[in-house]
Amino acid sequence: MIARITAALILLLSTPAFALDYEAMGSVTATVDGTEMEFCVPYLVEEGDAHAEITGPVKSMGILSVDGFTCRDGDLYQPRLALSVFRPGPSATGSGLELWTSDGLYMVEEGNGSLQVTDFKMSGDHVSFAFEATAVAYDRTSYMPKDGAAPVSVSGQVDVELRQ
Repeated sequence: MIARITAALILLLSTPAFALDYEAMGSVTATVDGTEMEFCVPYLVEEGDAHAEITGPVKSMGILSVDGFTCRDGDLYQPRLALSVFRPGPSATGSGLELWTSDGLYMVEEGNGSLQVTDFKMSGDHVSFAFEATAVAYDRTSYMPKDGAAPVSVSGQVDVELRQ
């Protein structure tokens, strides 16, 4: 009886229905303290959930959010890198970064760390830019900066096609 239940459970969990149905909207390449990383920016088809979008009254005065995941075998994993940019366009300003790794959580937010956005280009729905950051280590539970923890340097390139 237990063997049948176990076999049925294994069969159920191995079906493609449990894999996420996503399409890549673009990519984020990053170097984190000298280690190269590649992230995909997914669009979850069934949910209509874009992991790169501009929110606000108009594109040039909104906030661009880009959420990159490690994409493998039809699923999304950590490490994960999320960036937000205020006023996407010629005067774009980096407003936040979150890097989730097996080693911890590193963030740039108001007053902690730094984030510069350069070479911002937007043509229609295509967006690309370079970034450079110094991210502060945070506690994953309290979301408070860790005292005495070393920051990490993060730099890279974003290249995405927005969906309307």
